[in-house]
Amino acid sequence: MFERFSMAFRKGRWVLAAAAVVASAAAVFGTSAVATADTAPPAPDNAAAPFAVEDWAYPGADEVLQSKGITLTKGDGRINLVECTAGHQIEVYTRETHADGRDRFCFAAAESTGFLTMSIPDVYAVQTTNDRALNASVTADGETKTVAVPKGWLVGVGEGSKGGAAVLLELRVTA
Repeated sequence: MFERFSMAFRKGRWVLAAAAVVASAAAVFGTSAVATADTAPPAPDNAAAPFAVEDWAYPGADEVLQSKGITLTKGDGRINLVECTAGHQIEVYTRETHADGRDRFCFAAAESTGFLTMSIPDVYAVQTTNDRALNASVTADGETKTVAVPKGWLVGVGEGSKGGAAVLLELRVTA
């Protein structure tokens, strides 16, 4: 058999000989070794798996609502609710004592940018440490506005700035 393949190469029929080798290998291994343009690649094993879609929902928001009485809606993961005894860069002061007996909430901002949407009622001030500045969106007296809070400042909002009761809607770290 080797002589036949050898002759085929010498006579310039190497293409036919190569095709015969491929076909023989396919017969031995039980697979098709010839691919065509119409042949689709096999589907991956996880073809039925759902797509991962990020909805930015705050993890554990239901637990936070039950334990603290505030609603954390969504964010990019760079601003997180923390205990005020832990390291934090943002403090939100409220007029009312909430479900956990506190009148302030603390947030850690791990990066120099980030956002978190929420609904915290009766907010009268927002404070930052020396390493973060932010914009706070609040609604008071039927009007929504964004208040800049520089690094290391406490800024009054709502009743803290001669307005009505305010609801904090969003924190957005700017630097």
